[in-house]
Amino acid sequence: MVADPLSIPPLPGPARNIHYPQVPVGRLKNGLTVGVVQDARLPRVTVRLGLPAGRSSNPSQNRARLPLAVEMIQEGTSKRSSQQIAEELDRIAARLSSEIFMEYTLFGLSVLEEHLHTALEIFSDLLLHPSFPEEELAKLKSRWKSTVISQRAQAGFLARERTFLTFYEGHPYSRVSLKTEEIDSVDREQLRQAWRHCFNPSGAMLIVCGPPGLDEAVELGDRYLGGWKQQGRASTEIPQVPALRGRPVRIVHRPHSTQSRVLVAGRTPARRDPGLLGFRLANQVFGGGSNSRIFLNLREQKGYTYGAYSVLRTYRHDGLFMASAGVNTDVSRGAIDEILHELREVRIRPPSEEELSVARWEIIGQFVRQMETPGGIGALEMNRRLHDLPADYYSAMIPRLEEITADQVREISSRYFDPQNVVITAVGDRDAIEPQLADLGAVEVYDTQGELMSGLNG
Repeated sequence: MVADPLSIPPLPGPARNIHYPQVPVGRLKNGLTVGVVQDARLPRVTVRLGLPAGRSSNPSQNRARLPLAVEMIQEGTSKRSSQQIAEELDRIAARLSSEIFMEYTLFGLSVLEEHLHTALEIFSDLLLHPSFPEEELAKLKSRWKSTVISQRAQAGFLARERTFLTFYEGHPYSRVSLKTEEIDSVDREQLRQAWRHCFNPSGAMLIVCGPPGLDEAVELGDRYLGGWKQQGRASTEIPQVPALRGRPVRIVHRPHSTQSRVLVAGRTPARRDPGLLGFRLANQVFGGGSNSRIFLNLREQKGYTYGAYSVLRTYRHDGLFMASAGVNTDVSRGAIDEILHELREVRIRPPSEEELSVARWEIIGQFVRQMETPGGIGALEMNRRLHDLPADYYSAMIPRLEEITADQVREISSRYFDPQNVVITAVGDRDAIEPQLADLGAVEVYDTQGELMSGLNG
């Protein structure tokens, strides 16, 4: 039976470029860069502060210091208690957020324009005069330890943790998780030292999104953060990333588990590598969405899983892709074999016109959605500047995507999608999994607390 041509949806046409606005900037005497995304349509202001230090800046002996310090600044200053801070922010309907990533830390503030000065005064007090009170630290430690215990009950978390620890063994990029003993051992003086050492105005950026123009934003920055002084290093030196050779196999033992989480990870271009955009397109074809090859293989063809995806984590000096799926334990090897098969295929079989078009539009759609609000544009600009990306990185992104050919996708796939040099991780019952994976590579087995186990049933 011949398909009715009218019933076949057309492929998307060429994408029109999206205007990415120029973000004007100024600089304070203390080195803090101030930028604006001006939009007066709504009387709400979003403020973002980005600092070029993150989890990889942690002292190697204790990975909890910086994450705890970042959250603790909201728990008290030299003149405000935790309760006073919460009450004052609530009174003006201001929202404060903080999040630490691998290489940078973000603080956010959202408030109505009429309360901007009040909110910034509180914001600056938190940043410049944190007191890290003992009683609040004790409460925070208790909450964080509960979170860590909860994370260790999640197969996805255990798979990512063991993958990073193997992929970046001994390197600062391996610091993706905490142990309860690390949280227990932190004291307020260590938090104070970590804060002063890593968080400074030099290299940091403040972006104001909303009605204020650049002159007003610079004036606000100088008024509230102009007294912020350099006290430690401005950036963190990252050592060379170790090469990945062979296929280490890591099993995280969850006794009696009837399902397993399998994950295959390999190297990608670094964040500033000009080839990263082409690799993003290649990864979208390979595993970026529900139209990708591993999704259609593992779910639609084999029926192994509800979903299989590949995500990217890219940094200044390196990056990795992680292709994963949750499957029944008895098909753990089958799922890994199919992921490895698709890695080989994407190296030799260029994407079809339909695959390439869909993958482009999925990336473009994500980008356009990020630009829907001034705050979203501010987040993009913060990302660009913290990673020292070219000035035209976003304005030229769509035209560059349109220029990438199927052969170029295959070529960059052949350089990075290497099934012989990947980390293979499986979380589940080792008695069922280990015999399946024994011939894939050198096997090590860990318990859910991250401790190396020895011997089958050990």
